[in-house]
Amino acid sequence: MPPLQELREARETTKASLKKLQAALTEKRSAGKTGADLWTEAEQKEFDTSKAEMARLNKEIDGEERAVDLTEFLNTANEKRNQQRGPDGKPKPGLNDPIPGGYGTQYGDVYADRDHARASQLAEEKRAFALAAWAGYGRDGGSLTDQHKSAVTELKVDLTSGNLQMKGLTNYESRSLRGIIGQTPSFESRQRGFEYLERRAVTYTANDSFIPKTLLNSFELMFHGYGGILPIVDLMITDNGDTIVHPGGNDLVEGRQVVEGVAVPGTAADPEMLSPTLKATLFDSDFVRISKQLLRNSPFDLAELLGRLMAERCARIIERKLIEGTRPTSFGGVISKAANGLNMASKSVVAYSEFKKLKYSVISNYRDNGTYIFHDETLGALAALVDGQGRDLIDVDSGKILGRPYQVTNYMSTPTQVAAGAGLPLAIFGDFMMLKARVVRNVNIERFNEKFAEFHQAAFLASREADADLMRGATDVNCPIKKLTGV
Repeated sequence: MPPLQELREARETTKASLKKLQAALTEKRSAGKTGADLWTEAEQKEFDTSKAEMARLNKEIDGEERAVDLTEFLNTANEKRNQQRGPDGKPKPGLNDPIPGGYGTQYGDVYADRDHARASQLAEEKRAFALAAWAGYGRDGGSLTDQHKSAVTELKVDLTSGNLQMKGLTNYESRSLRGIIGQTPSFESRQRGFEYLERRAVTYTANDSFIPKTLLNSFELMFHGYGGILPIVDLMITDNGDTIVHPGGNDLVEGRQVVEGVAVPGTAADPEMLSPTLKATLFDSDFVRISKQLLRNSPFDLAELLGRLMAERCARIIERKLIEGTRPTSFGGVISKAANGLNMASKSVVAYSEFKKLKYSVISNYRDNGTYIFHDETLGALAALVDGQGRDLIDVDSGKILGRPYQVTNYMSTPTQVAAGAGLPLAIFGDFMMLKARVVRNVNIERFNEKFAEFHQAAFLASREADADLMRGATDVNCPIKKLTGV
């Protein structure tokens, strides 16, 4: 695979080609050309090829950036831990030392004095060794060090149990974390989020188990900071998976005038009382495979890596169902529950004017809180739109379109898929706080030591329950979320 910089340069070249094609199309349309004269077969083929290349490059760049980020993160965290050990090999961080994995957060930002910081890290190290011993149980029992054995004994770990229950954040804590890291997490917002979690964990007891706070914190940061539409829906964390009814109302009804103590009857109908029922559908991360070497030598890396990978996979499948889910077998996803705002004049053309019409198809009660969602390829097509003088119509780097924020989710259809299909939405706009989601607090972690033994790997699987549905009335005109559809 080419180096990351080469991939980025290739993406810029492809983006320039798309802009050149868009400019030529705009010029011919202004000259009154239509049909084959406006959009030749060769130009269409070049456009489709460039869009496919843009999608491929974006995917490779995303994968490379994630790999680089994870490698650097783990290497830096390990280096910092080693630097903070005393002559006896035990963790002895100072208040000015950065907390490993903390995005630059220092111990002094969280702990009142050095003794509390050192006690916290010593306890965390014991939990990390206990987790590593549990994770590798049945594979290399003879390779457990005295540190592993001491941690297992002190924390009363049942190595034979193949399941762990990790208790995640409460509803209040998750809302606080989501508010800190925002809809599009940055390094700085993740740092603030980590500091919040670390402060929360000052009195951490690992849910009366041996789960390291490193595992819990990395899981929560990744789950709530995954991106897509999960950060913009109305998410509620519940302690169990019991069916719940989410009360609400589609109250757009006006009041009444009172004349001499008598209420004059209004003309509007009674408010619609909406009560979507939220159940608990089980999702899992699929198998997260960890090398035997990491299990044996890097207990802190194991906790960090497991938390990140399991959370990302759980967030990804929940994201898919928030978009694609259909009742009664799954979520009430936005594609199936949103109303149609308008149909595209040509499903093969991404038009600026239609994004404007989509925005104003949503009534102001919801439009003023609205967000656009679409595929990454659609973002590329919007970035390529220019006016008659070749100037960008949309500054996508601002994070907004027509004054409203947007979120990219690659579970939406690409422009190519919309052009080739029937009835697929290119974009969706509206108030996603009307999409009510619930996630069960507990995360179950299972260990599979033999499934991938031939590859010298152990496997782990995280599962979590969730559900969601859109709160909307019976009429399309007042629907809080609407679609731009290719027909």
